[in-house]
Amino acid sequence: MREIIKFRAWIPSEQRMAKVGHIRFDEGTKSSPELVGVELRDGGGNDNYSGKIDGGRINAFYLMRFTGLKDKNGVEIYESDLVAFTEAGKRKVGEVIWRNSDAMFVVQDKDGWGSFALHTEDGLEVTGNKYEKS
Repeated sequence: MREIIKFRAWIPSEQRMAKVGHIRFDEGTKSSPELVGVELRDGGGNDNYSGKIDGGRINAFYLMRFTGLKDKNGVEIYESDLVAFTEAGKRKVGEVIWRNSDAMFVVQDKDGWGSFALHTEDGLEVTGNKYEKS
């Protein structure tokens, strides 16, 4: 079975990235359940974290969605990844973000040049992410 919907989590207190095995929600409301925890698959550190959603951050960790795409080297591209590309002969780097207004992942400018749809660009290379030093 092919995994398309998957996440990873950055745990600031441990300065590490981990694969997410399960995400648990409380009942909340049908339109807005509250996240109450994740279970990690990598076995490092604490294997279970819980918290409430607070502007994208879930108290003890940050969740990042898999975009469903891979870079030119076959590396999976996640939300918050930094990707390099060449434009007009210059190497540039941008951050992968979700844009609600367009319902798609985009590469957002780090130096003022704007953004473009992630799925339209060939030759991207993941160089790191906004949480880990790359």
